[in-house]
Amino acid sequence: MRLNNRFILAAAPYLVGSFVKLLGRTIRFSQRGFEEIELRWKEGLPSIFALWHQRLLMMPLAYRGSGLHVLISNHRDGELIARAVSHLGVHSIRGSATRGGSAGFRKMVETLKAGGDVAITPDGPRGPARKAHKGAVALARATGYPIFPTTYACSRRKEFNSWDRFVVPAPFSRGIFVCGSPLIVPEKADDTEMERYRLALERGLNEITEQAEKDMRGCSA
Repeated sequence: MRLNNRFILAAAPYLVGSFVKLLGRTIRFSQRGFEEIELRWKEGLPSIFALWHQRLLMMPLAYRGSGLHVLISNHRDGELIARAVSHLGVHSIRGSATRGGSAGFRKMVETLKAGGDVAITPDGPRGPARKAHKGAVALARATGYPIFPTTYACSRRKEFNSWDRFVVPAPFSRGIFVCGSPLIVPEKADDTEMERYRLALERGLNEITEQAEKDMRGCSA
């Protein structure tokens, strides 16, 4: 069934949003590393969040700021995703993070400068999985705001056979949200430095994801 079917576009986002909320209520989530970002939320300071596409589903439940905007590309199922996240209180920005002159990139800059937070999946929308593109570090350089690597893991989950190995937690499992150390990209960073920051973001995301998985191994619900 095609994703541009009007019934699917009307019903599926509501069902997905409701599913995430209900699933989240069954999972005992803890948090680690959110102290700095919570201070920024209290002070109204904008931030950039980076997370792997694989870990997208539950991350809106960890957000406690005043307004989260997530970049959603213009690929074929983008409209469905945009409508689904709206039911979780998340605003969408349509476009690309990898092309500095794109409308999506400009909108992210405007959102941050207006005080909103922005989330990017740096390996989306088509991968390679857990390999960061340059969009997040380009945004950090353009705005001066820090990137916070974020992830989650659960004691029991279903991993799908998709390009990103998308994760859906099992009901009544235990989980953890993790926020890593912020990455600040200098305004005058050249191409060589930008590649170093891109690799640092990729490494940081993989490290916190692997540690979160290790922490959840063997945990009982």
